[in-house]
Amino acid sequence: HVVRWRACLCQALWKYLSFIDDANDNSSSAKITLSQLSEDTAALCCHLSFVGYCVPCCDEATHETGYLEAAKRIVGTCGNHADKRIDDDAFTAAWLLSALYEDPVDPPPPATNCHIRASSAGRALLAMCLEHPAEEAAIARELDVLPPEHRLPDTPCREFYDATLYPPWHSAAESAGVLPSTLDERLRRHYPWRVSLAQNASRPSILIAGCGSGHQIAVELRTYAVCDIVALDCSPKALAHAKRKLKVVLSPQDFGRVRFVLGEI
Repeated sequence: HVVRWRACLCQALWKYLSFIDDANDNSSSAKITLSQLSEDTAALCCHLSFVGYCVPCCDEATHETGYLEAAKRIVGTCGNHADKRIDDDAFTAAWLLSALYEDPVDPPPPATNCHIRASSAGRALLAMCLEHPAEEAAIARELDVLPPEHRLPDTPCREFYDATLYPPWHSAAESAGVLPSTLDERLRRHYPWRVSLAQNASRPSILIAGCGSGHQIAVELRTYAVCDIVALDCSPKALAHAKRKLKVVLSPQDFGRVRFVLGEI
């Protein structure tokens, strides 16, 4: 269904763009169509970006590849209005069509994105593809490194997780119905013979080695009380994503329990 939905939206956006070449057309009907299409397209683009654009094209009969290449050429001329046929709405349609197949690298010009920002899905798309990566790049530059002043080696593992966010998750951790307990309580539940920690023992910490996108951090924070989390990962991109996302998802108190560390095991 996603494959077919994307193909239909691609064709509808291209139909709008085709009005540019028809000098006798009254494009007001096309602009109404663009306004109606923008929210649906942005919502699907958010899903496709979330799953890493792993959805194949429908088939050759839909001409999706050709439409995509043509739309990318229009986007590439952004800011150059020598061709008077390419108006702001045409740039918007071409930008949305391109975003159906790959993450946008550049934002649409302010004058062209009124249709996109008009919907919550459009604003989410701009944030997901453009604003969040910029925030995460700034976070990555400030991460603690273990050991300090150490430069992590370039490894296939790091290269993979820099390119592949894992696991993808939205904003909820699968811990509904689980009451947070202390580490000592949980250990005694599983190992009744175990001697409890002394009351004056230091506050325990839990290491999550390979925390990735932050999902496991959220789960452990909702599982364990009165402890801190050390979130370790070799990928600065994954760790920066986790830190940015968890700051939004968690309460300030829970977020303050986490230390994000860049390093190898």
